[in-house]
Amino acid sequence: MDLDATALRVLDVLVGDGRAGPREIAAAADLTVPQVIDALERLEMVGVVEGYEPRLDYGPLGYRATAGARLRVDEDAVDAVRDRLVDDPVVRTVYEVTGDYDVIAVVTVADRDALCGWVGGLSTDPTVRSVSTDLVTGVLAEGRS
Repeated sequence: MDLDATALRVLDVLVGDGRAGPREIAAAADLTVPQVIDALERLEMVGVVEGYEPRLDYGPLGYRATAGARLRVDEDAVDAVRDRLVDDPVVRTVYEVTGDYDVIAVVTVADRDALCGWVGGLSTDPTVRSVSTDLVTGVLAEGRS
């Protein structure tokens, strides 16, 4: 899909500030408010912009550890494990992937002990062959489009 220059300018502003309204976007992108509204409607209609949501800092909510978890899963159980992860309140993102692993999940937990408990819970599932985690030590970029 080809996006025109107006839509790309609107997207550039939105990526920097997802809460920007049409007036703020117009000023930042050197557009008129009607141009911005039209571009936003087109971007939403074609599915480039899927919605607007807050970006949370989980630390103040008691979640101080983030990790990436790579899972090897029995071939016939990928859907069930994926669904289990999607419904898990500590799981932020779930990807089905190709390569050495079947599923990658990003989780946010209270601390390392909670991460160990979460991994232990997954390990009791006979369809989960292995879980490997990487604890996040710093965020270099997040939520980029």
